[in-house]
Amino acid sequence: MLPKETPLELFNIYQLDTNECLNACFGSVKGLKYRVKYKTSVNGTKTPSILEIKVSLHKMNNNFKHNYNFFSYPDLVNSIDTLSSWFGIDADQMIIKNLEYGANIRIKANTKELIDNVLMNQKKPFVLRNENQFKYIQSEQSQKIVKIYDKGKQNRLEYNLIRIENKYKRAEPFQKAGICSINDLKDIEKLQLLNFDLNKSWNDCLIYEPPIREHLEDKYKLMEWGNQKYWTDIQEHYRNKFSRVKKKFNSYKVKNTANYQNVIKDLLVKNWSKFVESSKQEI
Repeated sequence: MLPKETPLELFNIYQLDTNECLNACFGSVKGLKYRVKYKTSVNGTKTPSILEIKVSLHKMNNNFKHNYNFFSYPDLVNSIDTLSSWFGIDADQMIIKNLEYGANIRIKANTKELIDNVLMNQKKPFVLRNENQFKYIQSEQSQKIVKIYDKGKQNRLEYNLIRIENKYKRAEPFQKAGICSINDLKDIEKLQLLNFDLNKSWNDCLIYEPPIREHLEDKYKLMEWGNQKYWTDIQEHYRNKFSRVKKKFNSYKVKNTANYQNVIKDLLVKNWSKFVESSKQEI
């Protein structure tokens, strides 16, 4: 049973001919989905077993409208406490099975052009995805999926906003950081480990950036470096060569381009510092 003060509702699914309650019980508000799973005893009795909840805590803090603004520590705590009260379950009893998190970074660069040139992450190519006319790129690693997209375009903003996300494929990586329940997300030290991993995901990206001034002798080299297939071919057939070429490419990028990868790296650090500073406010 949900608490009386909750704005949520649950809906049972019944068999039309027998009027029997099936092994499903669903409810939703815009941006929040939840369902009850049942277990059946030997004598056929069905009892509620697991409550599954899918929600963006950031969107929840904005009445489920968006998640493009800065999400402070007090905002996070407020969303966790609200979710707990709505379902009448202690936050430390709400176990996290899947975790996806990220950061919104406002940049001066053209977001589309920058994302179009994000080629690989840890030698795994980025692939373009399209879901309900929403486009993003992702690189699938062994334990996580690194996802990057144009947050400004998605929300029709008047400024350039890039979003970088980690989506864990299983619970083990974030459980190692001590994150088991949503209550653990209130722990800054545990969140710091997630922040390190997000920064690593960005730093591990191979991003082509055109030079500020192109020299004729660099033209062929730049054509190769800007081609994803060039990098995947090296990785597949000349693995020892990959690291050497990437090192040379990064050296060139530092000296001859705007190096937005490094710019965004610094902005990620500032974004985290702002979040930590917000944790010192009274809640």
